[in-house]
Amino acid sequence: MRAFILTLLVSLLLFPALATAHEGGECMTIAYTHEGGMNHYSLLVNNSTAFGTTIFISSNCAGPYSVILDGQHYSTESGPSHIVTESGPHDLVIKHGNNTTLEARALFLFPVQSYQNFEAWREEQMAPTTTHLSTTLWRHELFISFVVITLAWGFSVYLVDKLAQLRATRSIVEEVK
Repeated sequence: MRAFILTLLVSLLLFPALATAHEGGECMTIAYTHEGGMNHYSLLVNNSTAFGTTIFISSNCAGPYSVILDGQHYSTESGPSHIVTESGPHDLVIKHGNNTTLEARALFLFPVQSYQNFEAWREEQMAPTTTHLSTTLWRHELFISFVVITLAWGFSVYLVDKLAQLRATRSIVEEVK
């Protein structure tokens, strides 16, 4: 009987959690840029810089959504969509009915060639820093190793000296007795 009551209580406690887990969940919309041939995706958020001028929009919300680009109604979509824009500053708002599900204001889009230039510049800038950093780390590791070895040697010499003094003191005390 106790097992039945315990099972009933656990079932009642878990039922609300199971009921909410099967509901639709929150409505979420994402927008990102991607250009063919490049393996780079830029997620669009407020005050962001992105590479690529094609904006892809995906949403799990029910019903159609409105795309507002630079304050003008651009289109109404019901599935995944894409927008081809010019490079430069943009404001992107996506609404489902009266609810705004995505807002990316002060967004600046660069053409994908800028990303290629950025990658080349980054590789050029990172190579000397990485070499300098690894050399500096190697020197620090060498110094720390030297200090640790010196401290270990000093401690072992001190310990052996104390043991030798203790033995000599005991020998002298035994001879005097």
